[in-house]
Amino acid sequence: MQKIYLGLGSNRGDRLAFIESAVDNISRIDSTSLLRVSAVYETEPWGIRDQNFFLNCVTEITTGLDAHAISGRLKEVEKLIGRTNSSKWHEREIDIDLLFYGDMIVNSNGSFER
Repeated sequence: MQKIYLGLGSNRGDRLAFIESAVDNISRIDSTSLLRVSAVYETEPWGIRDQNFFLNCVTEITTGLDAHAISGRLKEVEKLIGRTNSSKWHEREIDIDLLFYGDMIVNSNGSFER
């Protein structure tokens, strides 16, 4: 089992409901256990500032899935919640970022480094 950290964010629609739905769906992924969820906090948008503020939180989970498999499952959760493909830095219903997988840092391009 690997310990991983996820960053969740939403700045469209019912932001808190999207975050809560993401946490619930993440907890249902096979071979995965939700350990902790941070407080939800509000942040300014990055890149394109003329949009709603984000609600964000971080989750700590363990998983038996490899990094690529869990990444795919997280994309499925985003789609299930209603995320549409939008341009970088635009509003989104939910954004789930894999931040750390075990001792590896996940870069914005999806590559891993120790």
